[in-house]
Amino acid sequence: RYLLVRLRENAESIAFFGGEGQEAEGTTARLGDAVENARDLLGVQRRLEFFTVGYRYLIQILPILVISPQYFSGTVELGVVSQSVGAFNHILSDLSIIVNEIESLSAFSAGIDRLGQLVDDMGWEGEGEGTRSLVGDGGICTGDLADGEVLRLDNLTVSTPDGARVLARGVSLTARAGDHLLVTGPSGAGKSSLLRVLAGLWQAGAGSVQWSSAGQPE
Repeated sequence: RYLLVRLRENAESIAFFGGEGQEAEGTTARLGDAVENARDLLGVQRRLEFFTVGYRYLIQILPILVISPQYFSGTVELGVVSQSVGAFNHILSDLSIIVNEIESLSAFSAGIDRLGQLVDDMGWEGEGEGTRSLVGDGGICTGDLADGEVLRLDNLTVSTPDGARVLARGVSLTARAGDHLLVTGPSGAGKSSLLRVLAGLWQAGAGSVQWSSAGQPE
């Protein structure tokens, strides 16, 4: 669905660059993956239904098979067979809760697995300990100014969230009300990243960012 929406929104650009073939190939491949995944799900659900339904009905003949030799030999009466089947069903309903709920348990387990993968991919576990390997363990501290200054950066070092690259190192400046700042540099130098740090969106790095209460970005 995301891929189709992207194609629709960028259809004109794709047509300008003649990328129809490449986009069609990628779309077909992803559609094939979705169809194959659906087939795998159907196969698993089919086998699961065969097992649960078969277990639910075939297990009913077990008490009859156990008690029938005694009935045919005249040791017990027909009422004893019915009582045995009833008692067996009561015990079976208690012991078969896992089998009867295996589909729900499988769905729950799959959801937990997806959440675990999300936590691992987002790097939430361990509070992002690997994001500061190039800039130390202190992180970027924030605070307020009380002496009329609007913004102060003290020895600010900015890195990418994964800690793989240092974008700015040792940046220090002070801005007062009415001052104008111009951040320049080539593409990819970290201008937007610096603004993210000033806005409090990134914490990977070292140093401090201090705003006055009047200059704090909303």
